[in-house]
Amino acid sequence: MPFASVRKKIDILRQIVWRAYQLEPAMEAVFRDIFVRDLRRMGLEDRYYPLSGAANHSLLYLLLRTIREFAPRRVLEVGAGQTTLLLDAVNATMSQAMDVTTVEHDADWAEHIQSNVSHRVVVAPLAPMTIAGKSIDYYATGFLPAGARFNLVLIDGPAAHIQGAEFSRIGCLSFLPDALADDFMLIIDDAEREGEATLVAKLAERFRNDARDVHQASIAARKVQTWFCGGAFARARYF
Repeated sequence: MPFASVRKKIDILRQIVWRAYQLEPAMEAVFRDIFVRDLRRMGLEDRYYPLSGAANHSLLYLLLRTIREFAPRRVLEVGAGQTTLLLDAVNATMSQAMDVTTVEHDADWAEHIQSNVSHRVVVAPLAPMTIAGKSIDYYATGFLPAGARFNLVLIDGPAAHIQGAEFSRIGCLSFLPDALADDFMLIIDDAEREGEATLVAKLAERFRNDARDVHQASIAARKVQTWFCGGAFARARYF
């Protein structure tokens, strides 16, 4: 068997073992119960489909709890989907609405999501980029408002589950952590995967180099979410 073929099989096996080690699928029901309880308290309907590659219940829990406890003023969501619908639903209940920006590369999907939410879904086609030693496709420049600094950022795009795109999400290093406000929560979904784990490591290094007082934490269910938080959002490290 050619060496390249053996190497590929070893890489696949390594990724499977890594994912199995990181995940705690039994916790999915726990996060679902908390998420549904909080929706009920807010008078909101559970109309979400946390299946397949969509946001799972631990991510929905983490996002909803962050909004409930901190009421972030400015939100950036990278990658549209179930969390976009949640942001819109929760925003409608708040006394002071959040300023939400959702970024999506797939124009058809963006149009579908836009028809279901009130905030703007920005279509940003993917373009080649080299960053952190990786050649990737990431959102073309110009999708962020000039000088914007966000209290809540969710990194869940572009798609990174297909071969050749595993490291696509490290493209957010082109604007992070510079685009974070002093009080912030930065959530990275799918942190059990090699590409997102690399992103987490790169972000942690940047925070250390910036000498910012930043905390890092993770939760695991069907997927893993890792987040960084600082300023008035620091206690989110206990979520």
